Amino acid sequence: MGRVTLRRIQELMVQVSGLDLGEPLPSLDGLFLRVWGDHYRRVLELARPHRGCLTLEVGLGYGIIALALAEEGERVISTEHPSRAYLFSEEYRELLHAKGVTLVANNLLEGLPFGAGAFQKVLYCDVIEHLPQETVRAQVAEISRVLSPGGVLVLSTPNLARLWNRWGFLRGRPVNPPLEVRQVGETFDHIREYLWDELSPFFHDAGFEAE
Repeated sequence: MGRVTLRRIQELMVQVSGLDLGEPLPSLDGLFLRVWGDHYRRVLELARPHRGCLTLEVGLGYGIIALALAEEGERVISTEHPSRAYLFSEEYRELLHAKGVTLVANNLLEGLPFGAGAFQKVLYCDVIEHLPQETVRAQVAEISRVLSPGGVLVLSTPNLARLWNRWGFLRGRPVNPPLEVRQVGETFDHIREYLWDELSPFFHDAGFEAE
């Protein structure tokens, strides 16, 4: 399939930002478009879109990745917590439907409502840092369960040791998320950020091999 361009990703970001999602959106300035547009582009490169692939996205967010994959011909099912307001936005749901993205309301802490081996690919992007750390092992095991043998998981999450955090720490800025985490619906902002060495044992135990 063709490579999803940064320009197309940014166009989708602008399109979604124009909808009434029922909850406040981040300010869509040039910096946000560049930083998050590039992040989505890198995730999509790792996902290697393939026409006809049945893909699960755990944590729809504002739907940019799901919409881009659907435009590349993938069959995308996305889950999101039932408390998020945009699940009930008629404009948003119409856009997802028009692009062929299926939206399923699901509290990830209760498991995934799909059969074993149902998906060829799972995207678990910028979700794990929003969940209680004691649930990580169960989350990873659920994702492994719904992936078909030989299936691919694409994971992204902020790196606790990223340069910005190191620089901030040297200047006396706290690195960890705040003790009182901002809540959106029944979901949370960052609860815990990780180093790969912290997460890798959970994925190894679930049978994943890191590329």
